[in-house]
Amino acid sequence: VEATLGTDPTNVDTDGDGIEDGVEVGGDTANPLDEDGDGIIDALDSNIADTDSDGVLDWLDPANTNPCLPNPDSEFCFATVDLEILKTANLEYLRINEPLTFTITVTNVSDEMATSIVVTEILDTAAFDYESHFIATGGGVYDETTGLWEIPELDAGESVNLVILVEVIATGTFENTATISSVAPYDSNPENDEATVAIEVGLSTNNEPGFVFKMFSPNGDGINDYLFINDITDPEYANNTLEIYDRYGNQVFATKGYDNTWDGTRKNEQLPKGTYFYVLDLGDGSGVQKGWIQILR
Repeated sequence: VEATLGTDPTNVDTDGDGIEDGVEVGGDTANPLDEDGDGIIDALDSNIADTDSDGVLDWLDPANTNPCLPNPDSEFCFATVDLEILKTANLEYLRINEPLTFTITVTNVSDEMATSIVVTEILDTAAFDYESHFIATGGGVYDETTGLWEIPELDAGESVNLVILVEVIATGTFENTATISSVAPYDSNPENDEATVAIEVGLSTNNEPGFVFKMFSPNGDGINDYLFINDITDPEYANNTLEIYDRYGNQVFATKGYDNTWDGTRKNEQLPKGTYFYVLDLGDGSGVQKGWIQILR
């Protein structure tokens, strides 16, 4: 709920005004309170902060991040910046359960320093499973829970990058958008404050290298007795690693240089029929694959 509202789930008083978010939002989170009618919910609208540095506290300031409102004659109105945001992905098309990297770049293309920058970068959790992220020193802090990237300041002409590693968990075409939500002074050019990248995710086919045949029946009849992975014995995959886990998270099999000879046993004992989960690294730099297999008996 707080991620939807934009408040910070790790802070009971997001705007720091001494009133807890739950009180300021009210009992109906689908219609959060905005008692001053400025388009900013009370829980995000501090009565002690001046986000746009225009000399008017946020809760009295209808635009919050626009120093030209409510007073267009304010000296702060003439101090503006222009931030540009770009978003790219290392792949435009990939298979389900493969890794993907998003790179978000924010550049100050104006001649003034920008401060108190907030970028909204919320992953579609139905399509992408967050793995990790990286920001160079001075690039601020990203919270994968709230999807907010906070950058303290950005000099004129300076750029910062946020790199997010995800795993795709659904098939289809997905768009992911990063937006500059706020900055001080006022951003004079909103046209370059949003960037979207589209990703197409397809199913793996059973003739691809590294494709895992999900079902096998180790009953000694000479047919489909082993877990088979396409081309796993080729020299280019000699450094592969394979781990198998049961549904409780217990590791039941692990090896380096898998050669299509696992027969569904653990310590020479047959594992029960059912669903298990694998982690496969082909060892060729293509990244880790995860999925399920089923033992039939």
